[in-house]
This record gives sequence, structure tokens and C-alpha cells, in this order.
Amino acid sequence: MKKAFVGTAFFAILCILSIGTFLFFKKKPESINKKIENSKDNTSISYIVKDFKGNVAVFEKNSENYPFKVTKVFTKRLPKKDQLILENGIEVEDQNELNSLLEDLCS
Repeated sequence: MKKAFVGTAFFAILCILSIGTFLFFKKKPESINKKIENSKDNTSISYIVKDFKGNVAVFEKNSENYPFKVTKVFTKRLPKKDQLILENGIEVEDQNELNSLLEDLCS
């Protein structure tokens, strides 16, 4: 009798864990799809990289009044050529291009 109870309890726990695992993994693709959609939205935004109060900063193209990211890179420490270009701003089309430019400026 005791073995039957232990076997039934083990089977019940195994079923609960299986159902939980199935539900957990079933919801994951939806969240991944949302992340992919959000990243697609982010990559379609144009950015402008320029000087802001002495630092290299990133502005969204439609919102150039205040940057959404200010780096710790001082504009004055960059080569003169880069300083002049940053005065006017450098427009980039997507997140990948932005990351590449910031890596170049920050290294």
C-alpha cells in the first residue's frame, strides 16, 4: 500500500512538472517574438551623434533637443577632425551603425 502511494505521488509530481515545463516553454517564443519586433522598431530609428556639453552624445533624429544617451567620452580628447564633424552631428540609420560609430569614437 505504501509503495502504491509513493508511486502515485511520484507520478503526480512528474505530471505537474511536465505540464509546468510545457507551459513555460510554450510562452517563451511569444516573448522572443516581442523582443525581435521591438528590436526591429529600434533599428529603424535614425540617430544623430554629436557634442553635448563637452561629451559625445546620441540624439534621436526627431528629438534633437536633449540626448537619450550621453557617453563618458570627452569631445576635446578626440582628434580635431572628429571634433569638427561632431559639431554638425553624424547621422546614422540604425542601431548597428550607431554601435559601430560609438565603438570607433570611444576606443
